[in-house]
Amino acid sequence: MRHSIVPDILSERKIKFFDERDIKVTICEESDSNFISPFETPFLIIDTFAKKTTKKEEIVLIDLEELYKLDYIITRRKTSRGWFKGQKVIYLLEKKLNRLPGSQKMTYIPDHHKIQKDIPNKRIRLVGTNAGPNNYGPWCDI
Repeated sequence: MRHSIVPDILSERKIKFFDERDIKVTICEESDSNFISPFETPFLIIDTFAKKTTKKEEIVLIDLEELYKLDYIITRRKTSRGWFKGQKVIYLLEKKLNRLPGSQKMTYIPDHHKIQKDIPNKRIRLVGTNAGPNNYGPWCDI
């Protein structure tokens, strides 16, 4: 069984990584899984180099007014491919000044949708049938 030397070097030299939100990125533990290699002595094997550590989620619902204060809006786009049969539109959270071409600003939260805010991780997302696969839109950093 062979392991990557990268985590050892990073730990030994006390090298730390931080993501764009200043959350520390930690090195994953070695994998105990065996592997088959066509090479006699592979020089580096990295199965999983690093993973982001996030703080425990604390999700609250916010209204449209608070969404505007975060410089985001809800937009609507027509689609021919959706997440369920017969879907005609998708709803997105977008920056006020950086909208995608073809998207229309909405002045209300669509029926059966809500806006979630993850306070410790500083992010928001739209939840509902037209927001994304499995009813969850992607997280947007705030």
